[in-house]
Amino acid sequence: MQKLEYSHKDTNYANAKDLRGDILDQFMEIVSNSNGVSLSTLMTDFEKAILMKALTQFNGNLRKTSIFLGVKYTTLHQKMKKYNIIIRKSPYVN
Repeated sequence: MQKLEYSHKDTNYANAKDLRGDILDQFMEIVSNSNGVSLSTLMTDFEKAILMKALTQFNGNLRKTSIFLGVKYTTLHQKMKKYNIIIRKSPYVN
């Protein structure tokens, strides 16, 4: 089961363009390491990576993440369930 841990310090993207650039870089890394993996598997890995990056960017806030990704809140929740992504907030220590 995939767990997403974050603290308030994890917001490290200046804007949505920076986040999208990082997501694209991660996709290229997934593709370059694919070695004969099916397109379906690549797309699944990419979708999961997008969800993880966006959720981290927005500190696990599902509303903000769904707006950023342009999907309904319920769709985001279903995809998180599909990929076993669980948000576990870690305490913020200053």
